[in-house]
Amino acid sequence: MKPARFASRILDLLRLRSGPQDLPYSVPLLYRLAILALLVDLVAAWALEVNEASTLRLLVSFALTFALPWLVLRWRGHEARYVQTMLALLGTGIAFSLLFLPLAMSALAHGMVTPEAVPTARQALFAWLILAMVVWKITVTASIWRHALDWSLPAGVGVALLLFVAEFGLDRLLFAGTGGA
Repeated sequence: MKPARFASRILDLLRLRSGPQDLPYSVPLLYRLAILALLVDLVAAWALEVNEASTLRLLVSFALTFALPWLVLRWRGHEARYVQTMLALLGTGIAFSLLFLPLAMSALAHGMVTPEAVPTARQALFAWLILAMVVWKITVTASIWRHALDWSLPAGVGVALLLFVAEFGLDRLLFAGTGGA
């Protein structure tokens, strides 16, 4: 599949106009996209000056990105949908990372992440933008899961949130006391 066509399909996922079943079943494409996703995350960590402990967290999170969907799909008997589901999750994840990175870099550069008793208008705008992106990302991820599992959108939201909580809990368990975000 040509990169422009794949990007168009990812855009359709972001606009909730398609599901992972509309992506090709291509293991080589999954490998390339996984490498790209890891590179984007590492560049973001470098650009945001993340410490080494957080880089290890990023790598563990990346491993969970592959393990948790496999477990869910296997549990529901939909292992054959793994490649396309992962392409959808990774492709949309890269898109959200590329949208978030300039916002985060701007916020750091302008001191918008330092807590103040009363947030400035810029801090409030930044917080609303981040909240909107989080809601959008959850909705997109829920839509992907809805299609992958043949469930309703609310059930897809449940799966997306459950996987987020599972990853967050594992992070806390593995990295308790290491500091950082």
